[in-house]
Amino acid sequence: DILREVGSKISSALCDQPFKLDDQEFNVGASVGIAIYPDDAKESADLIRTADVRMYKDKRTRKAGR
Repeated sequence: DILREVGSKISSALCDQPFKLDDQEFNVGASVGIAIYPDDAKESADLIRTADVRMYKDKRTRKAGR
């Protein structure tokens, strides 16, 4: 779906290429968790919790793929 694609593009934009600062090269990582109102929850705290759970799932998936 479109939100997964957006999340993937954000993550890729941040993670695909290392960046240089002075003479050091850095690699960054990003995990994305998305929750949609009202499908996933109706209260803001519940939406945040759902997005947080999904973010950590994304993080575990990325670590497993390395």
